[in-house]
Amino acid sequence: MILKRFFLIKFIVVFFIIYDFSFVAFPSLTSGRIALLIIVYDLLYRRKITISRNIVYFLAILFILLIGSLIQYISSNDFIQSSRLLWFTIYSVITPVFLSKWFKDSKEFLQIFLLATTLQSVIATFSFFNPLVKQNILNIIIVGGNDMEEIIYRAISFSGASGAALSVIQFCGVFSGLILLKSFTHSIKNSALIWICVVVTLLSTLIIGRTGLLCSLLSIIVFSVPQFNFRKLVWFSGIIILVTQINFLTILESQTESISGFNVEFFLNWIEEAFTVKDNHTANVIQEMPIPPLSINTIMGTGEVFNTEKLVNSSGNDSGYIQTYYSLGIIMAIIFYISYFMFLISETKTKNLFSILFFVFLMFIIEFKEPFIFKYILPFFILTLIFLSKNKDEVVQQKLLKKI
Repeated sequence: MILKRFFLIKFIVVFFIIYDFSFVAFPSLTSGRIALLIIVYDLLYRRKITISRNIVYFLAILFILLIGSLIQYISSNDFIQSSRLLWFTIYSVITPVFLSKWFKDSKEFLQIFLLATTLQSVIATFSFFNPLVKQNILNIIIVGGNDMEEIIYRAISFSGASGAALSVIQFCGVFSGLILLKSFTHSIKNSALIWICVVVTLLSTLIIGRTGLLCSLLSIIVFSVPQFNFRKLVWFSGIIILVTQINFLTILESQTESISGFNVEFFLNWIEEAFTVKDNHTANVIQEMPIPPLSINTIMGTGEVFNTEKLVNSSGNDSGYIQTYYSLGIIMAIIFYISYFMFLISETKTKNLFSILFFVFLMFIIEFKEPFIFKYILPFFILTLIFLSKNKDEVVQQKLLKKI
């Protein structure tokens, strides 16, 4: 009973961190901060905390960058970049250090992460097909991103994030399930349960955001192709035949009849556009966004991220790289991204290098679209996994993240 209770506490803490919501009545008190206080309290009074030299070096670099951004803040009066670096340090570096002492192994962490995303997937599905559920969520918590009251083609969930930001959290859930299936031994029943959770989480990205959908599908392909054989081909063919017998269009139309203004054709075109290579609307929009020219301001950094008067990005670009380059300056931006990449690699064993690079590759690629690294969950997830994979008490230490 005690173990189950502690498992529930860990589930709540992980759920609070990755979805980082705040109630309308208490906007400054986020769930992530509550979770962090619980972890710190437990570790400070019960366990010894040790950190590696690599972590100390990277924290020192982040501290220097933070000082630089604070100096820029004096002239720009924009605290967003300083805030990004501060919370990146707390959520994406320090919190994984704490959690690596809190969880017994990576399997437990992956199970809890997958369960959290599965639960959110169920909530997101209800919010998508039932406008009343969506409105109740908006009345309870603060949902960031787009104006969800006007956009009816995206689901929300019990999360402070929405759209692409929420979809990449769901992608981490899919990734967790795939690692559990490939790196650990399960009974047929448990394997089936994991697959159900993976599929449910994957389907949620269809109604949340296409970025997480594409990352999830790519991960499934990369994980599955090397392990493919005739037996799996037969199973896969059977599943495809079964799925093709389901008229999803009719189901979608019947379930969205009560949603005022919902256009099924528009929604399907929105999903299909994600898989369009030629004349992709999103890619074209990103390419058309201006890139601030190199100047003394962009070399030293403007300190600006968001223009409060025009309510747009100061750089005029949604890309995380461009926003960081414009705000921190090209010198500090290069230092940040390169040092972060080198830190991740230094904490990864050589035998696991390819697997870690796969996730890091996706993380750095989608940074071209939005500043996902400064939305913390991707860095939080991979670094926690890296630390836990180095745990000497982990039975599957040699297997974790070895196969893709």
